Amino acid sequence: MTARADAVRWLQSEAIHAGQPFELTEGLERCIAVLAALGPLHNLPTYRPVVGAGIIVRPNHLSVLYRADLSTFDGDGLTRLVIAAHHHAVRASLSPWYAHEQQRLSLILGSDDDIDADCPPPAMQLDLHARTREGSPYERHPTIEHALTRARPT
Repeated sequence: MTARADAVRWLQSEAIHAGQPFELTEGLERCIAVLAALGPLHNLPTYRPVVGAGIIVRPNHLSVLYRADLSTFDGDGLTRLVIAAHHHAVRASLSPWYAHEQQRLSLILGSDDDIDADCPPPAMQLDLHARTREGSPYERHPTIEHALTRARPT
């Protein structure tokens, strides 16, 4: 069993347990593979319940509340995330998460008595959207080689 298959199986199990089963599309499987580049999903630093609060699953998209450091070298999660995103043609974006999504916030508050409703712990929102190699700027995603060529200083 590969790490990718383990990640898919684990997330499907969590989704069924949460009463939110999902259909596994090819794009969603690629998004899960990118997320798994951060490490085993059962150790993912996110809110509980995992599916519904920590991770929202859509056909070609994952929205993850990530509650740990991401860096490029010692603890190289950011590097692994970027390389996996380019390898699997998945757009990865990080942004601050604010507790304005009431459904998600109520799930988080209902699962942990230690969380202050007025000030939940901070998290980054990691959105993973499956893309293709060709198409408009809103549909495609470059390979790592193409991205390096564009980003490398001259």
